[in-house]
Amino acid sequence: MARHDPRREYLLLMTTMVTCAAAIGAALGAILEGPALGLIAAVSLGGGTAIGTQLVRRRTLANLTKARGEAAARGYAEGIAHMTLVKIAMYEASVFPLSGDDAVSAEERRARRATAYQVAATEELPHSVREAAAAALAVLDAGSRDRAREAMQTLMTAVNKLRH
Repeated sequence: MARHDPRREYLLLMTTMVTCAAAIGAALGAILEGPALGLIAAVSLGGGTAIGTQLVRRRTLANLTKARGEAAARGYAEGIAHMTLVKIAMYEASVFPLSGDDAVSAEERRARRATAYQVAATEELPHSVREAAAAALAVLDAGSRDRAREAMQTLMTAVNKLRH
C-alpha cells in the first residue's frame, strides 16, 4: 500500500472539493436558468473553491502533518502497551499453567519472565500502563492466583484506556 504524504492528501482533498463545487454550480445553474448559467456557475464555484483552498494550503498542510505525527505516537504507544499485555499474559500462563504445575519448565518460566520484564521496562510505554504492568509482575512473582487475576484486569483496563 502506498504511503500518503500530507501534500498528496491535500491535493486529493482539494481536487474533490473543487470538482464537487463545480458540479453543484453546474447543476444549480442549469436548473435555474439553463446551460449558459450552469457553465458560469460551475466555473465560478469551482474557481472560487480552488482559490480558497490555495489560500489555506500552508495551514492545512501543517495541521495534516501535526495530526499524522500525533496519530503515529499514539499508535506506537498503544502497540507497545498491547505487546506488554501479551507478554505479561504469557508469563502468567507459565506461572499458573492450566494443564498442571509441571506443564511448564522452570527455564521457560524464566524466559517468559525476562521477556515480560524487558517489555514492561520499555521507555515509550505510557506511565499508567507501566505502573499496572509493574504491579502485575510483582503479583505474578509472589504467586497469588486471585491477586494476579485482579492485577491483570487492572493492566487490561489501563491498556484499553489508551484508545479513548
